[in-house]
Amino acid sequence: MFENQLVELSSLVKSVIKEDNEMQRKFYKHLESIVDEDDIIDELMEKWNKMIDEPSYHDLRALLKKRLNVEHDNEIDENVKLKSCYWADKCDCITDNNLSLHVPNCTKGRIWHAKDLDDYFGFELYRYELIVGGPKHGTFIVHGNHEDNENEEDIEIKLDDFNQKFECIENLNKFVQHANDKNGEIHKRNIKHKKNFELYRKKNKIKKIIEVYTLFKTKYHMIIGYNKISKRRCDVFKQKIQDITNEASELLSINNNYDEDLKKLCEELIHILEMVKEDMETWYTTVEKQINTKFSEDLSKYICDFI
Repeated sequence: MFENQLVELSSLVKSVIKEDNEMQRKFYKHLESIVDEDDIIDELMEKWNKMIDEPSYHDLRALLKKRLNVEHDNEIDENVKLKSCYWADKCDCITDNNLSLHVPNCTKGRIWHAKDLDDYFGFELYRYELIVGGPKHGTFIVHGNHEDNENEEDIEIKLDDFNQKFECIENLNKFVQHANDKNGEIHKRNIKHKKNFELYRKKNKIKKIIEVYTLFKTKYHMIIGYNKISKRRCDVFKQKIQDITNEASELLSINNNYDEDLKKLCEELIHILEMVKEDMETWYTTVEKQINTKFSEDLSKYICDFI
């Protein structure tokens, strides 16, 4: 009879752990995936390599050659390094007092990022650099210390100065910005979903702990037993109950205006734990005085750990 009751408690604990693991597995399996940065860069470079065949690039190249007094196409095509940037979230650099704080990669209250393309272009300095996206979108840089620019300082050519839009450049910018905007939206949705899931998981976990300790209240005397190690077992369970009570109290203190259902569950859990602890202490004191015989075997370790 006692063995069957302990098996019942054991099965309940196992089901709680299994259910929580399975719930987490299903949740993260169906969570939206963010497109890998490397995949975005790979597609960007494919578009960059095909850009040389686009009419708008031919127009741009002709204007740059004229400005730089370059004769051969390959002197531009083979010596331009792409710098791809994109806008991210708004920045908190502007305070309530309208004070501007120094934040790297921030322009007018908005953060921007540059993609690392060194795996494609290498680390050496190219003669030219074309910035696509970000605050300096459409800037063609002529680096210093070569025949097109003998000065040490770089020369910046704004493509807007040519008084026309270059579709090839705008398409690159739109692709990168859209890909990262989409990732950003997925990231924000995932944060919200994770927050809601963790709240649900907390409430579900508390319900299960209440269920376990409600059952434990009727069977703790068989788990603790009446033998020489009963005192140690009793102390272990009392400490575990106190730890869970402290966690629930802390959660209750920070959740006062957060979620009413969670608040009620915490209060219910604390109540049942106090009842179990008080009942167990009273029972053990009585047993210690009146009974001195071995009554039950040890319960499996993970049940003790969970309870």
